[in-house]
Amino acid sequence: MGDIRNIDSLYVGTALLLVFIIGQLIVERKNSLKLTLQFRLVFYIVVVGIIMLSIPTVFSGWYEEVSDLETKTLLYQLKRDHDALVRTTEAFHHLFLVTVLFASLIVTPIIKHYKIDDSVK
Repeated sequence: MGDIRNIDSLYVGTALLLVFIIGQLIVERKNSLKLTLQFRLVFYIVVVGIIMLSIPTVFSGWYEEVSDLETKTLLYQLKRDHDALVRTTEAFHHLFLVTVLFASLIVTPIIKHYKIDDSVK
């Protein structure tokens, strides 16, 4: 199955960045806080969805007895599980990074709009 797990993450990241920049330029021309926040939130949901689709699902199966195990089969399953664990860890790192970035992208215009930074003085 040729799904999103086989696509290089550099290409996906570059394409998403270009779409975000172009969309942000279009939204900024409207000069609407509501539209800006809606665009950023929808884009965040799309990015999180793509990250979640990149998380692999692996189930090696269970063996009834130790004698059922073969060395090559066991090594193959361990390698597959290790690769899946590495991809899952990378996906959660990306998820954390995207969440922090989009939280700052969503909070910043709200602070500027309501001028909360001037009231602190």
